[in-house]
Amino acid sequence: MIFKMSKDFLFAWNLMEALLASSTTEENSGIPDFEELVLGELASATLEHLTEQPNQIDYRELYNHHTSVGRGYEHALWKAFNEHIGSSKKSLSPRIQRAISQLMEPEVVDPDGPDRPYTITMLYTTLRGDGLGGIIPFTLPRVLSYSMPKKQIERIRTEMASNFSEDEIKDITEIGRLMRKYIDKDMESIDKTLHSEAFQAAEAEFFTAWCDPYL
Repeated sequence: MIFKMSKDFLFAWNLMEALLASSTTEENSGIPDFEELVLGELASATLEHLTEQPNQIDYRELYNHHTSVGRGYEHALWKAFNEHIGSSKKSLSPRIQRAISQLMEPEVVDPDGPDRPYTITMLYTTLRGDGLGGIIPFTLPRVLSYSMPKKQIERIRTEMASNFSEDEIKDITEIGRLMRKYIDKDMESIDKTLHSEAFQAAEAEFFTAWCDPYL
């Protein structure tokens, strides 16, 4: 499915950019090049902002489990997120709450042809794009992490004043700040993987196979 360029989609895109920019500090600017992890980081930071309790969802465990069995991670995360957010005493600004729900809600796509059904979210589309590019550029070989350019961050932060209200900016700034600690933990794990001999060998094999038809 391709998400239509509606006002809701454009607002969600601007929100996702603003959250990632708000999660960036001078010391730490990396973002996992795994949209599944970013989905979990957003869910965890949003819940912590509302409940003031960290680690409400073990999204890494959910991801590892459902990856091993094929699929289901996004639906399991969505269910857990809604269970926790329903018991929260605080609330988000209405447009922010609606957009985060739209970003996270999963949908199963059953394509024509031999491809197996797969799950998408609006968040995945904002990060990767739908044939038109997304917030995080696609690279080969895969680098596992991405840092937003300084000029991009400056542009996003400048545009926040015109894209969002003061209350919305407060929610964005706090959720982005909380996302950073979940991002940093994921980045630590990614860094260990990136420098492992097994990963480097597998990456070289994949890149060689991908390039072979063109050589």
